[in-house]
Amino acid sequence: MADCKFTWGGLVRVTHDAPAAFRPGATGSVCSVEELVRPERALFFGLEVGAVVYLVEFADGVSIEIAEAFLEEVEDS
Repeated sequence: MADCKFTWGGLVRVTHDAPAAFRPGATGSVCSVEELVRPERALFFGLEVGAVVYLVEFADGVSIEIAEAFLEEVEDS
């Protein structure tokens, strides 16, 4: 698998420049990590084969698949 920036269970924040459908500024937990290996799946996300997408679950129970580029790590406080 590709070198993933985030891991299962990690807390992430959607970047402010992400499309509105991804909930910019919201935080959630990583529920799954997928390296895009099939060209048609990569095309669905507008990414290249080998890119990584994460299933992120938010506090209200909604889960969204989000490309790594639209996520940032949440610092422990």
